[in-house]
Amino acid sequence: MNLHDHAVNELSRLDDGSEEQAEVNKDILKIVDDFSSQGHSGFSAQYTLNMLNRLLNFYPLTAIKDKEVEWETLADGTKQSKRYSALFKDKDGSIFDVNKISVVYEGHENSAWVGPRYYVKLPYRPELNEHYTITVPKEFWPDDAPRPTLEEYASFTDDEELKKHILNKI
Repeated sequence: MNLHDHAVNELSRLDDGSEEQAEVNKDILKIVDDFSSQGHSGFSAQYTLNMLNRLLNFYPLTAIKDKEVEWETLADGTKQSKRYSALFKDKDGSIFDVNKISVVYEGHENSAWVGPRYYVKLPYRPELNEHYTITVPKEFWPDDAPRPTLEEYASFTDDEELKKHILNKI
């Protein structure tokens, strides 16, 4: 079975009769056929797919460095990476990735919130699918409860490396 036939077979399992799914399937088959026509070997196929995956997810291909041209200054003086929009630099020079950590409040519906900052050092190349979830105990989620401190957020995980990033001790 070639890649086109494999894709048709798999996409047919998603076919729900809707026009939207039919359009998505058609678009995907165009990409599959174009990729197939490029004549990749096993190595070049994986290399190309890895780069394409990063690009389609708005991830940089190379490490972000501390070059002024790679940063945009926001109204409050914070800087945002032009190459990876989840990366910010505070006025004090601290750099953090807002996509790395989310918070789930124990026992609360729809409870995924942005959590503490994940501090990093430059050069920095974020990895796809590398994400942490911290579960916060129930006593912190009522509206009148104080937000956890950085030390408390760090105490909600057993991952020592993650604790360092939360506390900016990297």
